[in-house]
Amino acid sequence: MFLCFNKNIKNRIKLHSFICMYVCIRVTTKVRFPASFGADIRDLIKNLLQVDITKRFGSMKKGVEDIKTHPFFSDTDWIAVFKHQVPYATTPTAVLY
Repeated sequence: MFLCFNKNIKNRIKLHSFICMYVCIRVTTKVRFPASFGADIRDLIKNLLQVDITKRFGSMKKGVEDIKTHPFFSDTDWIAVFKHQVPYATTPTAVLY
């Protein structure tokens, strides 16, 4: 929903307080990782979810290279990924509806 075009919010103060409330919720929400997650994946996810766009992976000067060169992907062959030569981690055996 685009707040700027919402006809129900006529008052700029209400709009401002709603935006501030939304931003505060986003900034203060903590991500909880399973114990099985290692330091590399935790760091990657934290950098991808960074609220500050100037520090967020994929949005900085190097762009996608920040993500591709992260230690979590150290053993990833990006050329093989591009050429669809990477085997699937699991192959589904049946489709359940």
